Amino acid sequence: MKAKQFWNNRAAGYDASVQGKYAEAYRKTIEITRQYLNKESRLLDYGCGTGIVTNQIAPDVGPVTAVDISENMIAIARQKAAELNLSNVTYLDAELTDEKVQSGGYDVISTFNLLYFVEDLDGLLRKIYEMLPQGGYFLSVTDCLGEKDTFKSLVISLLMKMKLLPFMRLFSTAELVKTIENAGFEVVKVENLFDSPPNLYIAAQKS
Repeated sequence: MKAKQFWNNRAAGYDASVQGKYAEAYRKTIEITRQYLNKESRLLDYGCGTGIVTNQIAPDVGPVTAVDISENMIAIARQKAAELNLSNVTYLDAELTDEKVQSGGYDVISTFNLLYFVEDLDGLLRKIYEMLPQGGYFLSVTDCLGEKDTFKSLVISLLMKMKLLPFMRLFSTAELVKTIENAGFEVVKVENLFDSPPNLYIAAQKS
C-alpha cells in the first residue's frame, strides 16, 4: 500500500488510536524535545501527522514549519492549531525535497515516529544533515520493531508482503543509533520511551 494512501486512511482515527496506549510516550517526547528548543529556534517538524507533538511545542520556539505527505493529517493538525490560536506554525502537505520546505532555514529538525517508514533512509538523513547549521539538532523518535522477534513483527512483515501496509523498517536499537551516526551526526541522547517495541528517542547534533 502506498504510504500517502495509508496515512490518509488513518488520519480521522489516528489520535484516538495512539492517545491511550502511547499517551505517556508522547508526553515524554514533548518533554525531552523542549530541552533542545528556545524561543529563537526555527523548527522543521517532518512527518508531523496530526500535530500531536508539533502543537504542544510550538509555544516554546520561533517559526515552525510542519510537513506531512498526508493532506488529511495536515487538515486535522491545522484545525487543532487554529483552536489553540497558534500563529507561528505553518502546516504543509509536502515532501522534504519540496522547494517551499528546502527554502527555510532551520536550527532544529524533528521526525517523530517516521524513520522506520522511510525506504531511502540514508538519503533522508543526508538531506537533513545538509539542511542543518553546525550545532543544529536532529531529534527523532522511532519504533525499533526489530529489537527482537515478536508476533507483531512477524505480522508486520507478512502484511508488507501482502501490500496491506506501507514499507516498514525493522530496526534494532543499535542499528538505529548507528544509522544516524553514519550520517555524520553526534548522538547526544538516547532514551527509550516504551517497552515493546522500544520507542527510541534520539537527539543528535551536527558537530
